[in-house]
Amino acid sequence: MGIFLDKIVKPLLRSQKGNWISRINELTDSQLKIAHSGQTEEEKEADKITFANALDGFVDYVENYDSLLESVSQFYVKFDIKTAKPIHKIALKKPEMLSDKETLLFFDHTFLISQNIRRQHQAIPMNLLIYGALPLLASQGLFTSAIGMICFPDTREKGFQLWKYLYGSFPLCKKFKYKKHLPKEVVKLLEIGVFKK
Repeated sequence: MGIFLDKIVKPLLRSQKGNWISRINELTDSQLKIAHSGQTEEEKEADKITFANALDGFVDYVENYDSLLESVSQFYVKFDIKTAKPIHKIALKKPEMLSDKETLLFFDHTFLISQNIRRQHQAIPMNLLIYGALPLLASQGLFTSAIGMICFPDTREKGFQLWKYLYGSFPLCKKFKYKKHLPKEVVKLLEIGVFKK
């Protein structure tokens, strides 16, 4: 009964915004569960390397963002890429500037992108899918939770826990530099709430 109530009934009763807050918190919970799953030092180090790879994938995800949107426009007939591109451009740099309506559209579109990643749509660049859909979905999850912390303050508590853990993976990253690859508002939020700089 619990799964039926949590996955079917509650989403019907929540607003679209409430559903996105719930989804982002669940996503972050899943990431935290993986982050804290290692029992031995070797497992903990392997987890940090996995998250460092996901952060490096975050860079590739953002750098290929137009291709990801293009894959959505090819698969979903009702998707209007001309309307979507400006919203996503703002979200990548200044998510705090999105209106409430644009915010919900942005997150709805991220769901469509994740569906296309799962089906490995042909418009998604091969360099993104070379290791399979799951690593790319992990990178997208980090991206989504980071933007979510700006757009939905109710996701910050869990987001801070995740980024506190991710901070330990930063030295293992080959590409990801948080000040360069995260929107400035996310950087400010993390430096106050997590990194204490």
